Amino acid sequence: MSNSSNASPPRSIFGLGVIGCVGYATHAGYHILNGTPQDTIWICHISALLVGVALMIGSARLNAAGLLCLTVGFPMWVLYLFSGEPFIWTSPLTHVLGLVVAIIGARKLGGVPPYTWTIALGFVALLMVAARLFTASEANVNLAFGPMSGLSLWAFDGIAHWTLQLASWAIALFVLDWIWRRMLGPSTKIGLS
Repeated sequence: MSNSSNASPPRSIFGLGVIGCVGYATHAGYHILNGTPQDTIWICHISALLVGVALMIGSARLNAAGLLCLTVGFPMWVLYLFSGEPFIWTSPLTHVLGLVVAIIGARKLGGVPPYTWTIALGFVALLMVAARLFTASEANVNLAFGPMSGLSLWAFDGIAHWTLQLASWAIALFVLDWIWRRMLGPSTKIGLS
């Protein structure tokens, strides 16, 4: 008899994970082939990859962390498009498909574990640091160098910008953690499982 903590996730959950990873890989491939590899590490894009990997290993908490980040990112992507920025045909693979896969995965894995927002916030902070270290300031990936263009009226520099951005993420993720746990049910899983 095998230990349930070492068991592989059911095929349907694993398959969802593969779909999420393929969505990310397609979108990342577009950016790499078009000379914008820095755009592969936007929080939304990596969150879709996180969801895919989480489902392939059966991790409710990591899937939920990706779900929380994608829930913040989806309306931001829509605002980006409405601001006149170009629509990239592969973008829905991370922003829409990734979010749908995360919701289905959370349902199949039993909901959203408590305090998932803290894992998601750490993930966001890590991706902001990565963007700051490995991308050009002109790209402003993950807003690591300043606010979105057009919001310069409220621009803060340096530590003030990072503090405001992480505080905003923390509030949003905390509230979304609470909302998703009520909608999908609170998972009883602990740790990263």
